[in-house]
Formats: sequence, structure tokens, C-alpha cells
Amino acid sequence: GREARAALTLDGLHLDLRAEAPPWSVDLTWRGWIARCPAYLGAELDAVPAGQAAGLPVSGEHGLRDGGEAA
Repeated sequence: GREARAALTLDGLHLDLRAEAPPWSVDLTWRGWIARCPAYLGAELDAVPAGQAAGLPVSGEHGLRDGGEAA
């Protein structure tokens, strides 16, 4: 029943343009830290508009921090 909501950070972009014509491949890597404990059951990811995610805490190496805080 415990829940924590946090925004993920886009930290990777891979473009595969080897094909002569579309469809080309684009892969994005989103990263975040989750504090894990023995009762950890899993994570559920939801896609939300950027404006809605702007107010969520951001995950960092030492836990969650306010979205407006500098890294």
C-alpha cells in the first residue's frame, strides 16, 4: 500500500539511421532511482504529459528531491 510518485530523467537517445529510408529507429532511456526494501514488490510506470509531471519529485542517488531543486 506504500506509493511514491517521481518523475524520471531522460538521459539517453539512440538514433539508428542505418536504413536507406524510414522507418528509422529511435530509442529513449529514462532513468530513476527507487529506494528498495525487503517488502519491495515492483514498480508501475505511467506516461503523463510533461506539464503534469513538472511538479513531481525527481529521483536521485540519495532519494527523492523536490522537482524544482538543482541536481
